[in-house]
Parts: sequence; structure tokens; C-alpha cells
Amino acid sequence: MKSFSISKREFDSFNALQIKVHRREWWAVFSANRHEQVWPFVCYGVTPIEERRYVPEEGHKLLFDVARYFLSNVYDEGGRFFINTKGVFCIKGEIENKHSIPVQFIHWRPDEALTKPVRSFDFSWNLKSADRTIK
Repeated sequence: MKSFSISKREFDSFNALQIKVHRREWWAVFSANRHEQVWPFVCYGVTPIEERRYVPEEGHKLLFDVARYFLSNVYDEGGRFFINTKGVFCIKGEIENKHSIPVQFIHWRPDEALTKPVRSFDFSWNLKSADRTIK
């Protein structure tokens, strides 16, 4: 599996390019074609050309490095790739029959945490401090 360095700023830029949320486990989803054009997810299935919002290569070097690796090593005709905090994945198998699995082909080497940890909130704090006696 290929390993790529990534900064939090680069990771956040993937998310900023998103038009529509695919699924919660994927922070960003992109498609690429054999012409090395890249666009964010907007619909399931093949994206009609008129709905594609191509990402300019300038300012998005890592995204295009990922797309080129995807095209040269995974699907040379193009397809969709999925990004989360662990790396980049493709889907293998029959999606329509729900017999598909994500397969990781790039592992991230982050220079810092890509996401901030979420603090749990104690929803019972007001019950602990409130006087709940029945009169």
C-alpha cells in the first residue's frame, strides 16, 4: 500500500471541496477520469458531465497526486475514491447487490492529528445538581 504525507490543512481542503455528503464514514468523495479530471461527489452512479464541478489542479497538488495514483494503480479508466482519516479507499465488488467492500490503497502519514477529538458531554449534569425532590 502506498503511503502519502498529509497536513491538516490539506485534509480540510478535501472536505471544503465537497458539494454533497456521501456517507458519514467518508470525509470526502471524489471521482476521476482517465483525462485526470477530478470532481467531488454530487450523485450516485455515473456523474452526468453537466453536473461535474471540476477541481482545478492549482492549489490541490495532493488531491491530484492521489487521483494519478488511483488511475495508474487501481482503476485506469477512472472511478470514485473515498477519503477518511486513515487514507484513501476504492470500493470493490457489486455495489448494487450490497456485496461491496472498501479497499484501502493509500495510507496517510499525517504531520498532526487530522481531526480534533470530540469531548463527550455529560447530559446528566443538570440532574445531578438540580433539586429533584417531589413535594
